[in-house]
Amino acid sequence: MTVSQRELWEVEARNWLHFVRTGRLSGERHPAFNQPHFLMLLPPPAGPVLEIGCGEGRFTRVLRAVGYDASGIDVAAELVRAAERADPRGRYLVADAAALPFADASFDLVVAFMSLHHVDELERAVAEVARVLTPAGRFCFAIPHPLSTAGRLVGPGSGTTFAVDESYFETRPIVVSEHDEDVSLTIQSWHRPLTVYTSALERAGLALEVLREPRPSAEQADAERESIWHRIPHVLHGRAAHAA
Repeated sequence: MTVSQRELWEVEARNWLHFVRTGRLSGERHPAFNQPHFLMLLPPPAGPVLEIGCGEGRFTRVLRAVGYDASGIDVAAELVRAAERADPRGRYLVADAAALPFADASFDLVVAFMSLHHVDELERAVAEVARVLTPAGRFCFAIPHPLSTAGRLVGPGSGTTFAVDESYFETRPIVVSEHDEDVSLTIQSWHRPLTVYTSALERAGLALEVLREPRPSAEQADAERESIWHRIPHVLHGRAAHAA
């Protein structure tokens, strides 16, 4: 049985902070290629920017450091407090992506960096993005590639095989657990086929401008279990705008 993201993070926020701070989890699997490629997708800094699912504010701080007037929202109050402590001059708010507390046309750019797959009500969230975007605004998102979430790694070492045991086309929850001495963390997300994301954009009146599958170099791919991401797409980046 799945629980809502808000319920989950009420329990797991402090555990997540432990793993992030100890380096066991970075929040994104391949910082050497995922984040830099995503930044290249963004339009130049201009007006207000909103990050959806900012967590403890790591990527919002990156945006602010490179010149974006960025604010962040997250459903987890504990993570928002952590973001405020790490960036006292920043603007962070406890809010649900499916019910954004902002006026229409408030942001020139909305960003969801590795967070949409955690959103329970995807269509409502994307509709809210469209609502708060200015007419010329852009929505940029990064998600685990739907192919990568459809399957699993099998076998040890650099010869790892990727197996798809269930239907790619069926939306289903994914639950992952991590352990570090006396701290355990459970993360819940969703596998969704690509058409679920593109249909949500279409219904919200947003049209894709760019869709990219960043690929790590052989050197960037981990030498052991994750070297397979040099052969199979691991992340997907998209940029959308209001349809003409």
